Amino acid sequence: YQKEYKVINMDQWMSIQRFCDE
Repeated sequence: YQKEYKVINMDQWMSIQRFCDE
């Protein structure tokens, strides 16, 4: 469960970084 949560969190973080990059 923790691993899955980490993957989801990573995906959200990448989306945030992309949003900030733009």
